[in-house]
Amino acid sequence: MISRRHFILGTAAGLVLPSYYDKVLAYFENHGEVYLDKPKSHDIEIRALYCEDDTYEFHIGDPHEEPPAMTIREYARRYHWSEQELWKLWWEDHEGVSFDGDTFDSFDWDKELSFDEVWDAWARNDSSFSKAYRFLEPIDLGASLQKGHAAGELMFLDGPLSMAGWDYLGVRAGNMGYGLGSCESAAATISLLQKRLNELDMGVLITMAEE
Repeated sequence: MISRRHFILGTAAGLVLPSYYDKVLAYFENHGEVYLDKPKSHDIEIRALYCEDDTYEFHIGDPHEEPPAMTIREYARRYHWSEQELWKLWWEDHEGVSFDGDTFDSFDWDKELSFDEVWDAWARNDSSFSKAYRFLEPIDLGASLQKGHAAGELMFLDGPLSMAGWDYLGVRAGNMGYGLGSCESAAATISLLQKRLNELDMGVLITMAEE
């Protein structure tokens, strides 16, 4: 599922002044960098990582972090409450016996899982991009689209996507295509998100992550 949310240009309260939007666009065009109004103080840092499709992916934590080594027992307790619950999920439809003939008691719960076997659950629950999704998703970004012209786009992505090939949970600054280059539009979106977070006095600093 993709949920698109926008910032709105206008002069009324809660809207983005067109002059401010022009300012952030001009800054990116002239300097090749995202314009960011730093908050007075911050407790949370959100990092924006450039992606090859000219979007920026948001992260809370290290954008390059990978899943830790994990045994099946650790995996079961972290993502499925217990070994018993994971066993039901895997083998309940096979009379409680694995393809290798193991029962619950004979199964090797201390076997280490591979990177690929851990990735999906870790990515949705513990990754830096899923943390950013859960933080940003409930935030009020301002007025609705009916009240003005859209400027910038945030894509909230939840579910299996061809772009990722796995069950993704993340937020990206994307392009609405109003005559702007994709990267330019995405950069402006980051500027507008920082501005909105400042208005809400949320103590959040957006920084640009190294690729």
